[in-house]
Amino acid sequence: MAFVDQALKLDARALMAAAMRTGRKSRYLVTISAPAGQQICRDLRDRPDRVATASITVNWPAKGDETAIGGVWLNYSGWDDRPAEQTLSLTGIPAKIGGWRWRLTCPETRQQVQTLYLPPDADRFQSLQASELKYRRARGKADRHLRRCFKLMHQLKTDHFGPGIGKPPGMSSRRFDKLERQLTNEHIRYYCALLGKREPDFNDEEPQARKPATPAVPPLRRLGGRPKYFRDQSGSIRMRAKFNKQNKRPIMPRA
Repeated sequence: MAFVDQALKLDARALMAAAMRTGRKSRYLVTISAPAGQQICRDLRDRPDRVATASITVNWPAKGDETAIGGVWLNYSGWDDRPAEQTLSLTGIPAKIGGWRWRLTCPETRQQVQTLYLPPDADRFQSLQASELKYRRARGKADRHLRRCFKLMHQLKTDHFGPGIGKPPGMSSRRFDKLERQLTNEHIRYYCALLGKREPDFNDEEPQARKPATPAVPPLRRLGGRPKYFRDQSGSIRMRAKFNKQNKRPIMPRA
């Protein structure tokens, strides 16, 4: 069984967005890639990335509300690392807000889809339905801690967990100490999750700042069917001038 994240993804929308950065042309050349194998450390895997070269031809219509027709010629390596080729039909459907919605024709179902996939054990790009790829289930606790470790390693610009991490240039000592401490704690949490042990309490971590409680707003009283208070533009509660005795003018006696 193969999963979606293991396949080489050919997204027509992203493909044409990368191609049209140089302007509207009749021919483009775009390279797409996807990681393969297992990740050893940051930016390092046990197998090289899977790469495909896409040669795109587009026949642009005279008007923007007409369909654009083209083709994609792919050159890549198959499941046995042998050179493989494939030709796909490209269609640009006019969008309501301008431009085109790009679609590729699946060679198996003959349906126009936005994305085609090349599974690890296949030789042709197909739709998700034809390739029978599956999505992975939600990852476990250990995988979540491992992803956090890689994220912190990327910020620290290092490729290992242990001591001896140098401070990246331009980073303050306070931030470096904080990230290094978080990396050590996440590493410990990762092994605790693998071994099924309880996580220790890290007293050196900074407590999360709590949001201030919203003050309770007194209910609005109604006198004679009309509210006595109202809210101004800032949201503050004000008393109407009719009910504010201080704002009333004193009655002058008659002469």
